[in-house]
Amino acid sequence: KMVSFSCDLCQDVIKKPKLPTHFQRCHTSSVSCVDCTASFSPTAVLAHSACFTETQKYWTGESRGAFGEGSAAGKANDQARCHVCELQLNGAVHALQHYESKKHK
Repeated sequence: KMVSFSCDLCQDVIKKPKLPTHFQRCHTSSVSCVDCTASFSPTAVLAHSACFTETQKYWTGESRGAFGEGSAAGKANDQARCHVCELQLNGAVHALQHYESKKHK
């Protein structure tokens, strides 16, 4: 999977190979990784070639094993868990909604 970035100035989403052109056109001082939300300068972004997925961020239990090696990460019956709130969540969408809500501590 190719890493994509969001321009912190104009909010465009850019794939890594097109970043040099975007930096020349937009003159932004930073971009953020769409997957991990980390912010990078024009020089630091070159080293960011792989990132963890949403599944790796939020899924626990059996699905937390070796991703991409026959794991259960993509199955509908897997559940996510918020370790901060000690709450069982019903899938990735529910997990994302919880992490963005006011109820998340």
